[in-house]
Amino acid sequence: MADKKAILVIGAGDATGGAIAKRFAKEGYIAYVTRRTVTSWALMSRNAMGALRVSKLPTQIPFLSRDVELFPGVPKTGAWTS
Repeated sequence: MADKKAILVIGAGDATGGAIAKRFAKEGYIAYVTRRTVTSWALMSRNAMGALRVSKLPTQIPFLSRDVELFPGVPKTGAWTS
């Protein structure tokens, strides 16, 4: 199993995404596929974090990496909206 390659296709619907997944599977890849449903779209579009804000991501290994602040000074939430 260690020598098998894998692919994750997000948005594997009936057209392009599904065709891409099938093509990779035909070439011997393990294809993991996912797609949105009406229910999942509704869940993603609501703010599950409430008033919480996303802050900088502190490093866990200071001698190898630094803290990350994406878009400094811009208020950020964890909500997915459309």
